This record gives sequence, C-alpha cells and structure tokens, in this order.
Amino acid sequence: MSRWGTVTVVALLILVSWSRAAHAETEDDPHPKWGDRTLAGHTFIDPQIAPSGLVTTHVGIRQGVLFRRVPDYPLGPFGSLTLMQVGADESLDFGLKLSDHVGLYGNLHLTIHAGMNAESILLLPTYSTFAGESGAVIRLARFEETGTQLSLRLGGEVSRGYVLQLSALLSEVITSVEQGNVQTFLDVANGDIAKYVLWPTEGASGKAWLCGAQALGPYISLQLGLGARYGRFHEHPYKSEQGARVDAEATQHAYVGSLAIAVDGAPGDVPIGAVAEWRTTRQSTRRSLLGAEETEGETEHVAAGGLYYTGRRNLQVGVGLTAQLNQRPEQGFDPAGKPADSGTPTSVTGSFVLRYVW
Repeated sequence: MSRWGTVTVVALLILVSWSRAAHAETEDDPHPKWGDRTLAGHTFIDPQIAPSGLVTTHVGIRQGVLFRRVPDYPLGPFGSLTLMQVGADESLDFGLKLSDHVGLYGNLHLTIHAGMNAESILLLPTYSTFAGESGAVIRLARFEETGTQLSLRLGGEVSRGYVLQLSALLSEVITSVEQGNVQTFLDVANGDIAKYVLWPTEGASGKAWLCGAQALGPYISLQLGLGARYGRFHEHPYKSEQGARVDAEATQHAYVGSLAIAVDGAPGDVPIGAVAEWRTTRQSTRRSLLGAEETEGETEHVAAGGLYYTGRRNLQVGVGLTAQLNQRPEQGFDPAGKPADSGTPTSVTGSFVLRYVW
C-alpha cells in the first residue's frame, strides 16, 4: 500500500472512532448542536468546487486521480493526435471556529500531471504545483426560521512549482539555427539540457467570496457563491538568445459564480447524501514576455458530483467526480509550420473525500 493510502486508512479509522464517541454523547439529544452545519433540520454537505461559507472547526483530506484528454493535436504534415495525461490531485483542508461569527480556514494542495505515452510526454508540458491558501470566514447573517445564512470569505493563495516541457528544447534549437548561434548545440552535446526543458513557476492571488447557504427543508439545500480573484503568476523559461532565464508574467483577474445542490436522506434514516455542483469563471489574462504583451479573455466551466455517507453529522466520507470543460487548446503547428490549436481539452478527476467536523 502506498504512503498516502496508509495515511488515508489510519485517518479514516481514527475519525470514525471519534465520530462514534461524539454520536454516543449526543444520541439522547434530539437536536444536537452542530453549529453552522445545520439549519432548519438540514446538515450541509461541504462542496468540492464551490466555496463554503460555513464557520466550522474541521479537518479534511482529498485524494484524486486526474485524466486529461487533448483531441486533434496538430502535427503539421503528419496529421493530428489525441494526447492523454494522468495526474494526482492531493489536498488537506482545515478550519478553526473562533466564534459563531468568525472562523479561519486553510488549504494545502499538490497537483502533478504528466503524459501517459511517449507522444504526450514529448508534446505536452508536465506540471507539478504546490499551493497554500488561508483566510477568514465571516458570518454576516443567519436566520434559523428560514434556514438561511450569508457569509463573506476572504483569502489569499501562494504557489510554487515546476514545468517540464521537452518541446521547448526543439524550439530553442530552431531559434539557434535561425540566429546562427551554436551555444544550444554545445549545451546539448555537453548534456546541459535541463535548463531548456525545466523551469520554475510561482504565483500569488487574492480572493473574495459572498457565500449563501439555504436549507429547503431537512432533505435538500443550496449553496451559492459569487466571487472575484486577482493574481500574478510567473514562469522562468531559459532563452538561448538571452543566455539566461527570463520572466514570463501573467496577470489575471476573474469573476466566479458557483452553485451546489445537495440531497441528504439521513433525516429519513437513509444515510446517503448526493451533491451536484457547477462553477463558471470569466477571466481576463494579460501575458508579458520580453516586452511583448497579449491579453485574452476566456470562460471556464467546471461540473462536479459527489456521493457521501451521512450517517454521522460530524463525518463526511465519500467519492466525488469533477470535470473541467472548455479548457484552452494546446498549441501545435499546421502543415505550413505555423502555430495551430488543438481541439478543446477536457480534464476529469475522481476523488476520495474524508472530512471530520468538531
């Protein structure tokens, strides 16, 4: 069993034991106090891709496996290929309730994805990114009678990582040929190619969300979010004409809307809950490299679904599926050697989710 698998099993056993103890302490109470998680008799399920405005003390893990498909990648006179990537998506999230109205939250997130075959490894970039996010949740209003809550979620995120792109070496070789520069060939001959294909990345962003939670009786609930994000991201590829790494900067601002609909059978003694989610992001990105700038806007859609055991109000355990739609195409080349876009890539992530709430 892998290290992550062992950690997951141990954590599951510990949390189930804690949840049984907590249940034993409250089983004689027909209305146990679970704080922000319960409104109008409904216990909210934490969504996967939508932000939660609930103020809770909790810890959770998510282990995911990602598959990405890039159709119709153009290879000039050789036609086109369908490329596939696989990856891991791991996260640890936690929250600390300071009062009924204020809580802190944090999230650690590791993402790795790479090609599944030789063509995908050669033509598509391999990414590894570690990100950390923290912030505060502020409860603005809560109406027990109607099952309504409104909260403000403020936070920031920093990330570090690496990009491995073997095709970057080919690009540098072509540039050297055009400029009559033999340095790239000397580097390759001496085995110094890592600087051409591997470069560091970093980024930072700030986020603000207005979150609403609405219970529609004991079985059904809605969670909605409206948010804004601003970030600056940097990559540092090596350019032979400069003889050094350069700074490729991207500045991005985005507006986000999300919706999560949950159905929970626990009040009817059916301890299964299901959640359907949708998130739409409209973002504008300005990229700058060596004095050249370009600005583009795009809309991203993400859909998700989850199935969870809800027999304990302080424990959420189950599986989820997330699909990222209409991603930006990858760039190949047409028969004339000019840049050409692939078909629209799609990413699907299957996850195991475990969360304990105090």
